[in-house]
Amino acid sequence: MTLMNEKVLRKPHNVKINPDVLREAHIEALRSKKKLGKWLEEAIEEEIEREQKNLKQKRPAATGLSEVII
Repeated sequence: MTLMNEKVLRKPHNVKINPDVLREAHIEALRSKKKLGKWLEEAIEEEIEREQKNLKQKRPAATGLSEVII
């Protein structure tokens, strides 16, 4: 039984990644004193946040008026 605030962890079936990139990630994880999986998870979360922020900045501000093209 899992508590409501617990995350269920799942292993990915298969993720293809450049071996050189994986090696660099492993080095950075060691420097951060984190396990590789945790370091990768945090890096992915940071990228998702960055992408979502970029999307919000690209959207035009809502004016409440509809544009009509004739």
